[in-house]
Amino acid sequence: MALKQVIVRKPDLDAIGAAALAGVTQADWMLCLVGGEAPADLLADPAILCLECGGSGQVNLGNFDHHGAEAPAATAVEQMYDHLGSPSAWREIVDYIAWVDSGGLRGQASPSILAPETTLSGLLSGLFLLEPDLAARFWLGAALVREAQLSGLAPWNLQPGLDHYYRWRVYAEAKSVARQSLVARRDQVRLIHSALAPWPILALSCDLPGAHGLLRDMGGRVRLAHRPGDHFTISVDDDLRPWLAGLLEFLNQHDPGWGGPSGGAIIGSPFGGSKFTFEAFCRLLETADVQPNSKAFLSSSLLGRTVW
Repeated sequence: MALKQVIVRKPDLDAIGAAALAGVTQADWMLCLVGGEAPADLLADPAILCLECGGSGQVNLGNFDHHGAEAPAATAVEQMYDHLGSPSAWREIVDYIAWVDSGGLRGQASPSILAPETTLSGLLSGLFLLEPDLAARFWLGAALVREAQLSGLAPWNLQPGLDHYYRWRVYAEAKSVARQSLVARRDQVRLIHSALAPWPILALSCDLPGAHGLLRDMGGRVRLAHRPGDHFTISVDDDLRPWLAGLLEFLNQHDPGWGGPSGGAIIGSPFGGSKFTFEAFCRLLETADVQPNSKAFLSSSLLGRTVW
């Protein structure tokens, strides 16, 4: 029996969650990782499952993505959930993944997180720290999500499962160690005042996951994280999403390829990396004039300006 094919651009929690929900397993599926959008002929083939690699909103063709100007607001895992008839056993996991991926559930409060390293996202971060191979991350991540769903535990507190699932304990320990190392870098956080931003930007360049959480804990409403390879992500508090959409337009004028979930609270640099170094990007933000074309940007760029 021929293996079914799944195509993924980046094995993150949203793509991995959608795969787990769809029942994608290594025994029955062949994984193909792409460096950008999947080729048009593959996106047009409903027999091929494409996760966050183009064809936003075309679930009838097996494409589950939410990036791009005309993309749906629902995350890939939410689209899969709806496509499969909203299986109630997955509701809590889907809500949690959507909260993580979009920067906060639309219209819902953040869950009470006891320990970041024992959330589903925290365990996946620990897995990623231990496993550099992207394909292995995808398959092990999908297994983790399935285990979390079958455990019946809340995805923002998987601590009770650490005694039953040995791998969870290993992942949690890796995440905990990395988190302690990250906190030790608080003195490296940079404060950027920019005419583009409605609030001072807190920025950090490091090779550890969790930078946005640290910057949020330090009071940052606009947060810039930089990773090796000149990859940037910018996240904002929920009420600044309209402004972030305008900033995305501005950044694409200077560094084409920036993107993010439609209506989301986080955006990222081109998949292959930005043309800017960390220092050069900070200078761009510090010296830029407020002259983008977006009406949404101009109307929201004064939000919070009185606190400067």
